[in-house]
Amino acid sequence: MRDPYQFTPSDPPVYSPRLRRDQIKALYHLKERSGRPMTRLAQEAVDRYLEGFGGPAMVIREAGDSFETAAEGSDHDGAREAGS
Repeated sequence: MRDPYQFTPSDPPVYSPRLRRDQIKALYHLKERSGRPMTRLAQEAVDRYLEGFGGPAMVIREAGDSFETAAEGSDHDGAREAGS
């Protein structure tokens, strides 16, 4: 089974929001302490937040979107997901 936190070259580009400097520093220190990649830590934090709304699939579905179209066209500011 594919790891949902890993991007592959065939994945479409997605919107990549910028984090504040203090958030980056905190994630860096958590990465050092835990040995886990910063990208994974950030993704897990967003997943936990979205669970309060029924999870990512529920939020996407309630917006009348599908995962495929949501992942494909959300490159609003030209940023690209760099992977983990």
